[in-house]
Amino acid sequence: MIQTTTELEKSMRRVEIRKLWKGENSDISLPEMLSLSLRFMAHAMESHDYRFLNTALKLNDRLREEYSGTNQLREIE
Repeated sequence: MIQTTTELEKSMRRVEIRKLWKGENSDISLPEMLSLSLRFMAHAMESHDYRFLNTALKLNDRLREEYSGTNQLREIE
């Protein structure tokens, strides 16, 4: 499903306001975090709106911190 810019902005605000990239927040699942990160990166490159890239990188940092010692991260890479 392709999200509109407005929907992506709502998703980005949700991530930023709730600080979902921080370790103490478990409101977001691994698959959702990965999916959002990929969508944010793609949108940032297409639109040159690098706020989305910044949010994607925050999510990626959390993924690396939490899953660096597991096979799950190796499967993703």
